[in-house]
Amino acid sequence: AHRVIPATNIGNSLGLVRENMVHYLMLKLDCCRTAKWVFDLATETFSGLCKDTDYIKDAQVLSNCIQRDGNADILIILQLKDKAALNQYLAHPVHIAFAKKVDPYLMKRTSFDWCK
Repeated sequence: AHRVIPATNIGNSLGLVRENMVHYLMLKLDCCRTAKWVFDLATETFSGLCKDTDYIKDAQVLSNCIQRDGNADILIILQLKDKAALNQYLAHPVHIAFAKKVDPYLMKRTSFDWCK
């Protein structure tokens, strides 16, 4: 039997502050050969954004370990200060530059925003 954990418990178990917003970005690349390059670029980009802004509290860049057609290749998780921080992040020149570099290699981009 599967156990479903309510979102409030998931957030608390992740140590999220209730005012925070979490932005999930899943990237499906057109070729697995570009995954390492995109992963490295994302790690550098989002590490820099964490240091340079006060509204991105934390960032994680994860690479999928199972190659399947339906899976994303890269997952980026951003802990944002609040909902307003999402628009600040989306308009940031570093984010825009990252998107322009990566877009030609994407088959699909999916995002999910969660807040309490």
